[in-house]
Amino acid sequence: MKPRILSVTKERELLHRLSVNITVGEKLTILDRSNVTVECMAKGIPPPSLSWRKDGDILENTPAANILHLRGVTLEDAGRYTCTADNFVGSDSQSAVLSVRGKYRHKNICCLTKT
Repeated sequence: MKPRILSVTKERELLHRLSVNITVGEKLTILDRSNVTVECMAKGIPPPSLSWRKDGDILENTPAANILHLRGVTLEDAGRYTCTADNFVGSDSQSAVLSVRGKYRHKNICCLTKT
């Protein structure tokens, strides 16, 4: 049976630092230094192997597992994370999109007055 990745379609914006779990198919906007866990569940016979890519590039040093951990995300971590499930019958891919914002800082603005 050809692999099939289970996904959801959801978009969230969380503008405070935290740890959040998402599933492939979701779009998430979060503050920098947050932790994000992306889950990819796949079915198939035989059971498919999983791999991860970011913006089309293979993610090295990631175990071929259904969970991708992103700790202390930075602006450079923003992008499209794609999970691909493969077996000898075929493959399926689904992506999660991560947007990262830096913490908003108020600028000190001082008004000049004429005397």
